[in-house]
Amino acid sequence: MTVSNITVTGAGFSLSGQTSLPFTLQPSQSTAIGIAFTPASTGTASGTLTLTSASLQGASKKVHLTGQGQTKNSGSLSSLSCSNGSLTGAGTDACTVTL
Repeated sequence: MTVSNITVTGAGFSLSGQTSLPFTLQPSQSTAIGIAFTPASTGTASGTLTLTSASLQGASKKVHLTGQGQTKNSGSLSSLSCSNGSLTGAGTDACTVTL
């Protein structure tokens, strides 16, 4: 699959970092796409990540995004836990942040 375009829509959502386009993924390969959420107001926000590719059936695939805007200084970090205890070199990890 060759991804030729990435778009992010929705209030407060944006692409974060650089993703060189186009890029090709073979079966079982993955890549990281950074998405930032910086809400301008409190409450629930929703957005969409769209990957466009001539090689995808239907030409594009969408991933629905949600975020919860908080008031500034509404909390402090009380815990952070990640699936891996540590990473060496480049990598990704699923983490849970609790305020």
